[in-house]
Parts: sequence; structure tokens; C-alpha cells
Amino acid sequence: MGPVTYTYEELVALKKSGVPEAALENLSKTALEITSSPTVKVTDIELPRPSNDIHDFTCISQYRWPNPDTPDGLPWIWKDGEVNRATQTGIGPGRVYGNLRILALAEFYFGGGEYAEYANRQLYDWFINPETKVNPNGKYSQSIPGICDGTAPGLIVFSQNFELFNGMGILEAMGLLNPEIKEGVRVWFDDFTNWLFTHENGITESYAGNNHGSWYDSQVLAPLVYFGHRPAVVKNICKKAYEWRFRMQIMPDGSQPHELARRTPISYSLYNLSALSVLASLMERLGYTEPWGIDAERGVCILKSAVDFVIPYALDITKCPVPTIETKSYASRIGRYMLAVAKRYPELGYAERAAEYIAAHDIWRLEPSL
Repeated sequence: MGPVTYTYEELVALKKSGVPEAALENLSKTALEITSSPTVKVTDIELPRPSNDIHDFTCISQYRWPNPDTPDGLPWIWKDGEVNRATQTGIGPGRVYGNLRILALAEFYFGGGEYAEYANRQLYDWFINPETKVNPNGKYSQSIPGICDGTAPGLIVFSQNFELFNGMGILEAMGLLNPEIKEGVRVWFDDFTNWLFTHENGITESYAGNNHGSWYDSQVLAPLVYFGHRPAVVKNICKKAYEWRFRMQIMPDGSQPHELARRTPISYSLYNLSALSVLASLMERLGYTEPWGIDAERGVCILKSAVDFVIPYALDITKCPVPTIETKSYASRIGRYMLAVAKRYPELGYAERAAEYIAAHDIWRLEPSL
């Protein structure tokens, strides 16, 4: 099994087509920074654990701030779109997953074996090592001081696991993934998926009607695609996803109302578009092509309509149709979605438009489009 959102053959073709030297230099620098530091370990988080178990992952909700109206600052209040950097430890699943992707790409482009060796060690320390492994649950993710020890929306911090499986898939295709470590990761994700299906936070998140629901389906599906098991679960998710995630979240005009209601509406529209694109790619690998197909009722590709809707506002935030606290352009994030459209509809000219944006904004592509 190779990567889960594209094929290993596509990655090889991209490399042969030529990758900008600046992109490779940045990749080398980032990979060196990772391998020059200790592996990421949940036991290094310097926050009190509600369970008193240092193997339980915990973090504070990023949009929560001390209450200015109470002496002790409790309960913490919500400031949508305003990240409280002081609460972010930098240790979590997102960092592990992203590091695995970088290390695998560095091994693919540069070789040498040291990146793969470190990647296997990181997998061992985060998922398997009895001294440092993380427990397979998300009970204490995105806690809110003065209110709760963890939240259902907090499970979003585990959502980028497709990057982990893309990285593992690249290493496995190169013959550099330790089979015993792969099996240990499989066992961990089996346990974590069971927890998602049975704990109230996981069940609640599965019914979310915004980006949280999109990322929930994606993060459940990614390990099932990679490890190739639980066919009944896969079928159930894929059969429901088109209606629940795509048709219900994307309006006929391509807008995403739940995301446009946020204080950073274009950023969140792009964030959910990322989740839906990842989900669509995972479904494609399993033979479910509806998300990138023409919707029978609307007569258009629903996912493409979402791309078309957000493009002008991402390029010029001043045109945003709803109130926003955003000030910057998101033009650098648009190219990947144009390429995703071009991949399915090559006759529509999106590849050429994407190339223009990529050149104009110096976007570096190290991986194929979703």
C-alpha cells in the first residue's frame, strides 16, 4: 500500500517532471530540523493530566482565553479565530503526522536512509514504546479551564492523520517501513477507532455538520484505507458521506454556510474544502467516485462548485460576502484545489489557471494534488 490520497506512481511522475530547487532546499532544511531534535513524545507535554496518566494526550482549546471578568480567570472564554499561543505546547498528533510526511518526502527525494530511520523511531515512540506511547483516546483534547477536561470538537487535533499514512505509504513503497512498527501503528489505530465509535465525544463529533464532521469521516477512513480492513465500516462511511458531508454542507451556489458563519469565514471555507478534498480522495481509492462526479440533481460537481465559490474571496479578502476579521489573501492556498479539479476535469482549463497562481505565489509542490 502506498500513500492514501494519491498514488506512489503519481509521486514518482511529479519528481521526474522537476521540482523547484527552492522547494527541495526548504524540504532539506525542515527535515534536518526534525532529525536534529528528539522525537515528539506525549510524555513531554508540560500540562497537568486530568487522569494523572502522562500517556494521555491533553491540550487546551486554542480559541480559549482567561476570563477578564473574574479574579481567577475562570471559566475561560471563547474568542473565535483568535489563537491563544500561550496555551499551545507544540506537542501533539498534528506535529507527529506532519513530521512523518516531511521525513518520508525527504527520504524519497534525497535518499540516504537517515530520514526513514528517524521516521520509524518517531512512530515507535509515539504509538508503541511503553515508556512514551500515547494512549489511544482523545478524552482530554482541547480542554477548557473552568468548564471541562476535554471536548468533542477537540478531536479535530487528530484529523490530519492522512499525512501520517501518506508518509508511511511512501516509506513502505520504498521498502523502508519497519513491518513490526507498521503492525503496532495498526493496532493503535484500531483501538483509537473503537474509542471514537464508543465514547460520547467521538459519537458527538460524528454528527457535526461542519468541518468537524468532514474531518471526522476523513480521520476514520484514512487508516482503514491504508491498512485495508473493516470493509463494513468503510462501506457505511462512504455510502453516507456524499449526502451528509458534501450535499448538506455545500449549497447549490458552492457556499458553505457553517464555515461562512465563523469570524474567519474564508479560512474556514478553505479548511473544510481541504477536509472534503481529502475525504473525496480517500473515497476514490475505495471506488466511491460521487464527490468528484456530476450531481444528478444539481447538474454540476458539488465539490468543484465549492472551489469556484471561494476562489475570488481567497484572492481578494475585501470581496468577502460576510463579515470577517481576516485581512490577508489566501491566494497561495487556491492552487491545490484547482489542480484537484484539473485532475478530474482536464478539459476545463484549471491546470493552466493553477499554474499561473503557483508561479505568481511561488508555491512549492512536493506532492501530487489530492
